[in-house]
Amino acid sequence: MPSIFHMASATKSRPATKRSIAADRPSSRRAAWAGLSAIDILRRHPPGSMAPERVLEMLLDLFNGQHTAKHKSVSHKTRHDRAVFLRRFLRELRSKGGFATLPDPRNIGGRHIQATVDLWRKDGLAAATIQTYFSFLRGLAQWVGKPGMVLQPAAYGLAPQQYQRRETAQRDRTWTGAGIDIDPLIDEVCARDQHVGAALRLIRAFGLRRKEAVMMRPHACVVPFEATGLPLDRKKADTYLRRHTETTDLLVTGGDPLVMNARSLAEYLDPVLAPDLAHVQSIRIGTKSVAYWPQRFVSDKDADELLRLFERTVAAGRNLALMAHYSHPRELQQPVAQQALRRIIATGATVRIQAPLIRHVNEDPACWSELWTTGVRLGATPYYMFVERDTGPSSYFKLPLVKAYEVFQQAYRSVSGLARTVRGPSMSAFPGKVMVDGIVELGGEKLLALQFLQARNPLWVRRPFYAKFDAGASWLDELRPAFGEQFFFEQEMQAELPDVAQPIAFHTSTRSAHSATDRHPC
Repeated sequence: MPSIFHMASATKSRPATKRSIAADRPSSRRAAWAGLSAIDILRRHPPGSMAPERVLEMLLDLFNGQHTAKHKSVSHKTRHDRAVFLRRFLRELRSKGGFATLPDPRNIGGRHIQATVDLWRKDGLAAATIQTYFSFLRGLAQWVGKPGMVLQPAAYGLAPQQYQRRETAQRDRTWTGAGIDIDPLIDEVCARDQHVGAALRLIRAFGLRRKEAVMMRPHACVVPFEATGLPLDRKKADTYLRRHTETTDLLVTGGDPLVMNARSLAEYLDPVLAPDLAHVQSIRIGTKSVAYWPQRFVSDKDADELLRLFERTVAAGRNLALMAHYSHPRELQQPVAQQALRRIIATGATVRIQAPLIRHVNEDPACWSELWTTGVRLGATPYYMFVERDTGPSSYFKLPLVKAYEVFQQAYRSVSGLARTVRGPSMSAFPGKVMVDGIVELGGEKLLALQFLQARNPLWVRRPFYAKFDAGASWLDELRPAFGEQFFFEQEMQAELPDVAQPIAFHTSTRSAHSATDRHPC
């Protein structure tokens, strides 16, 4: 997170003058600050030349909407709670902490933190509250360019029980654990109050937290087009993207989008190319049509119209990527298939090859080697080898993870560096996209090395973890952790599941005895 010092790194602070100090007085503040941003004011007024409360408010204006560890915004509740705490923290340094004057927030140091922690200990604050407050103080430290100022709680004399939460539940607090039959109870609630019943159904179906379900108002989330102020010819534009400017990627999927004709697809894509939606930088289209229907891009009556849509998308400054599902090199051997691929790439779009590893279809490493090499020769980029999903009648097609890794490894080492952009074998599991990274031996024990390529928590991405070697396991929940009783992400993820749902079991030692309908929906 940028700090005020990082923002001002190119501008040296000038010594406080009588005029700059006077600018903080009520009589002249408005005139001196007219037309200046908070950053400009903080640059021009070194510590001690402005009221500490005013400095804090400027810092809150600049940084309070940002997460302290991730590149994203925080909720309104977090903003409110953090602002309330920091104002009280500054105020109590003088009223309770024993300091004669309020320090400028840019001059906060270890002695101020220690005095505040002593107050927490005296007031007997709960461990969860102390953890939250330490997080708020670390955020303030980052804002003022002192990221290492706030130490671990133990450094301030706190015992572990005073700042560590109890993560393990002492009893089963789910409805099923209490012997409640969930669905009949929700039906009874719906008969008494349809709004409460609807909230419970949302929790049951989508795994929402109670507050999320209560605050959801579907009838109020649809805005009439006339209320957007846009011209009528923009009526089909995506209002969600206009509201969420943090969105950079759009994935067009759900079945196969390219079974639509070019005119219908354009009705979805053209509005996204508007200048005020320039924050949407990449548009991805997931399709198998390149393999089973290459004529779609060569000889169909609207093939040229479809390619012009691709050209229009690229010309608008968007990265257009077709996530092409080629499951076997034979799908690229026919001249019409190769012509289709070349025509797509000629529009400026990129094509990335991905497919699942399918027993009886493409379990030969030579198939993958030929597929990736042919794709590179034609201008496509090898992208993913997926593990067959553990859903539906998958038993006939799935392969053990160990076998999947062996297939991938043999294919990978037989191709040139241009084809080694491919990643796999990868499972799109509940916690995230998990890749089998190798078979290793640690402490005399054979293990599977794993890592997240995508995850529910971005901090998990590319973090290695290990599972016990199991030659028969074909999915993540069939693996057992190599060290400890849980994988590193399980505790955090289960804490996010609502109480009305049974946490998902990841390995045999913790697999729930409850029915599948009582688990969190995937």
